[in-house]
Amino acid sequence: MIPIAGSAYTYSYTTMGELIAWIIGWDLVLEYAVGAATVAIAWSEYFNKVLEYVGLHIPYNGAIRLWKWVWG
Repeated sequence: MIPIAGSAYTYSYTTMGELIAWIIGWDLVLEYAVGAATVAIAWSEYFNKVLEYVGLHIPYNGAIRLWKWVWG
């Protein structure tokens, strides 16, 4: 029975089998990861502009050093 509502994974699992559904599922995960990274870049740029408007400036090298210090 084909689902009436569902994701691309569910539809492909029902119609084409487990292997194709697995490929499509991981494609969706990668698609969401790229979308999340794009949004994160945009929000960080926006946050940097807000900080500059307030009078704070964080240089790129300083942010990288802070990242390495916090996460090792």
